[in-house]
Amino acid sequence: MSLLDKHIALPFKAKSVTIKHILVHTAYWILIAAFFSYEKRYLIYKASMPYFMLCVVGRIAMLAGVAYLNIHYFLPGFLHKGDYLRYSLLMLLSVLGYLLMQGLFDFLLYGFLLGPMRNSNLLETISYNFFSTIWYLAIMVAVKLSIDWFELQGKRGEQARQDAAPFTFVKSGTRKIKLYFNEVTHIEGLKDYAIVHTTGEKIIIKGSVKYMSELFPEAQFIRVHKSFIVSREKITQIEKNKIRIGEHQIPIGRSYKAALDSYTT
Repeated sequence: MSLLDKHIALPFKAKSVTIKHILVHTAYWILIAAFFSYEKRYLIYKASMPYFMLCVVGRIAMLAGVAYLNIHYFLPGFLHKGDYLRYSLLMLLSVLGYLLMQGLFDFLLYGFLLGPMRNSNLLETISYNFFSTIWYLAIMVAVKLSIDWFELQGKRGEQARQDAAPFTFVKSGTRKIKLYFNEVTHIEGLKDYAIVHTTGEKIIIKGSVKYMSELFPEAQFIRVHKSFIVSREKITQIEKNKIRIGEHQIPIGRSYKAALDSYTT
């Protein structure tokens, strides 16, 4: 494993990502910030005006809020699921909401606090930035979709390699252990660590359950709870909200029940 593929635990989240992922997404936000700075370069001309820092910080904070909504909610919740109509409506509403806040901000700051612009029109300040904001969000979404696509191709390639090999190497403490998939019964998550239960032993590995779900091939393993992944072939019985694997009883999470039902029907 190269240095870029090394996993790092994220603070405040039971999740780990690769150094490559961090670098790519850092570069993305640097690019977006640079594009925003260039597109809003007229702000530099106002550097000598009163309340300049308030103006800059206010605009960036509002635009960052719209960006966060689009990337972390609208993209995964609607666009990636093929719900293009609702995604378009929500993105448009977020833009209009941003423009309304920005218009009010400009109107109050430059139209009320600063004397020469007290007669500025609120509707004019909103319409002035409409197309530039749409263009900014379009660039932001297009670049993010490209990054997601390339990362998905990498995951598919990694998944194909895992599906082809009957084993993987895992790190437990200072040891690297060769782990055969057909010997694993289930995986139990404990915050930043996971316990891999095999037919002969328990192995403690650093990494979240999400990381484990990416490490073990989907064709052989299924996630049934926020803290449990089980081997499909090792399931001996399913009863209501529990799975039995030998002497182990594993709970079934409500949000994972549908996927499990589709596997067993």
